Amino acid sequence: MLQPNLAGILVTLQSRTGHSFNAESFESRLRIQKSIYILKALGFRPACVYSYSDYFHGPYSPNLAKDYYELLSQRLLRQGTESVTCIELPDAMLGIVEEAIRRGNDFLEAAASLHSLAARYPELDGTKLQAFLRTMKPGIADRSEEAWSFLTTNHLVVERT
Repeated sequence: MLQPNLAGILVTLQSRTGHSFNAESFESRLRIQKSIYILKALGFRPACVYSYSDYFHGPYSPNLAKDYYELLSQRLLRQGTESVTCIELPDAMLGIVEEAIRRGNDFLEAAASLHSLAARYPELDGTKLQAFLRTMKPGIADRSEEAWSFLTTNHLVVERT
């Protein structure tokens, strides 16, 4: 079932970041998946309706994909649409997501993947989780330290020793 707040969240993210959230390209869909994942990790209630599983490019929500494809088919995610009302996101949460988006899709994938690994393997410390990520995803291995630092700085994970 299409979540009523999703279009507003995506329009807000697009207007605040200048990046596309229209779901028309792979890059845009990855940005949507990882941004909503981070919002969920931050506890933003409308994002918490989506559950995620492992996927080649990090955590992936099939229900979120269904919803943004539905919005795309309804033409609600076209740039410049006035038919969608922006959703207010808390400034602190929005700032964290904006920073992640600014760093690019590889960074978003690395950060979301590390967060997912940390949740799945709470006994592992940051060094081991980063090594695990580098083995799993060599294409984004160079973003692992930066992503871990981002996650710890923004209190999305707790550094274990």
